[in-house]
Amino acid sequence: MRLTFAAYVTVDREEGRSVFVCQPYSGQRIVTRDPLLSTALSKLSSKMRKAAGEWIREGKSHWIGSWLYDPQAITKVLKLTLVLRDRTLRWKLLTVAVPAFGRYLVMSPAVPEAPFEVESLDELSSRASTVYAHWAQEKIGLRQEAMLQLISVEGDSWIEPIEVEVEVETAVNNAKPPKNILAAIFGGTKSSGNEELHKVGQCLDDMTADFNEVIGRDEFINEMDRMLQRDDRQGVMIIGQPATGKSAIFRACVKRRADRFRDAKGNRPQVWWLAPQRLISGMSYLGQWEQRWLSILREATRRDHILYFDDLVTFFSAGRTRESSLSAADVLRSYLSEHRVRIVVEATPEELAILRRRDRALADRFHLVHVPSLDSASSLPIVLEAAQQIEVRDEVYFHPEVVPLVMRQQEMLSPDRAFPGKAIDMLRLLGKHTTSTVQRNSVLELAARQTGCSLPFLVDRLGQQSAIRHHIEGQIIGQPDAVAALARVVVRFSQNLQ
Repeated sequence: MRLTFAAYVTVDREEGRSVFVCQPYSGQRIVTRDPLLSTALSKLSSKMRKAAGEWIREGKSHWIGSWLYDPQAITKVLKLTLVLRDRTLRWKLLTVAVPAFGRYLVMSPAVPEAPFEVESLDELSSRASTVYAHWAQEKIGLRQEAMLQLISVEGDSWIEPIEVEVEVETAVNNAKPPKNILAAIFGGTKSSGNEELHKVGQCLDDMTADFNEVIGRDEFINEMDRMLQRDDRQGVMIIGQPATGKSAIFRACVKRRADRFRDAKGNRPQVWWLAPQRLISGMSYLGQWEQRWLSILREATRRDHILYFDDLVTFFSAGRTRESSLSAADVLRSYLSEHRVRIVVEATPEELAILRRRDRALADRFHLVHVPSLDSASSLPIVLEAAQQIEVRDEVYFHPEVVPLVMRQQEMLSPDRAFPGKAIDMLRLLGKHTTSTVQRNSVLELAARQTGCSLPFLVDRLGQQSAIRHHIEGQIIGQPDAVAALARVVVRFSQNLQ
């Protein structure tokens, strides 16, 4: 059963950064905090889903009514001046007005104890000042005036609707417990796939608001999106070197898919990220992790979910013990061969080679999407556009010489990663750790912390790579790629870098 709850979101400042605080706008208090809004809402959604399920099982489903979201509700931020007997309070509050019987029922999530009603929204401010001044005076009389300093909201605040899938169990809860003690220990009851997904997985649909925009990869995004809309549910594997943008491409597809099903009624397919370590965590008895894994696969098949793995090779060892050689990959094989569930896997060419050596039949079940890496010249326009987005999002300014310097540093010091990802990742780190302007020294200091090189080497001796390359080219002719690689090796070994 899908329910829409209302989350009260405020923005606090902690250690120089914004932190989102989320809680139900009324009813039982559950608070989550995170620098990312999507993560804070996802944590709140998980806790509210668990609490709502417990209320339903205990016959207290009427408690859920205080959490439900009303699309007709009107929110308004009020700046009030409350004149009391011995002091004056200045509050900034978010109020929620719900139309009912020709009037408006008004409540503030910051002061849930003092609801009131108004005939027109024009008198909302004056009526709120009167009600809250009387309420504050009562708190002072009860010697609770300390809480009055915590009422006002300094940052932004709003009501965010979140959809929660609540499991309504009937047959499972009404079933009699098994008489055999071994059956009770080893899993005598059928587990819920939706519940297991929330325990071990992470719903990527809830995080689309924080996904960065993908630049220059529209061709691969369209191919991925087309494959994920096919009816045959064939598995898809994204192949590419580290930092080529595999994860960003898939997140763009997730965002498209979430927008496509946003207004859908009834069953709404979702995308879930799973890790093999979490799949078997806490499973101490024979058959427990297999039951969990099968229930997740059955739920994904029924709801047309997408299961996303970024480490498929580990699934061949997950679940194996001294007594059993069965792995999570063995359980997945039949579902994948029959195209019953949508699977998306992210892998490097080396991981694909390992998979083919271990199980060629399983590897051939995937449709391969190869994402090539780019050289520094082809990556420069993408990196420049990404730098502009980082400037807008993090409110920083990159000096014109920063991007070329980042490209040069990463080409030399991070040969194991590919463009444009390694340059964009460094720009994001610079944007997070700089308050206003990112200068040349900021790049050199970050590179020194990451590699252990001294600043004089990064400033002066790194430029000798071109001289070393020119010298080697005088002795080796017709091998430009090998000469460039050798020049990098000489510089790295001179600084004892790996």
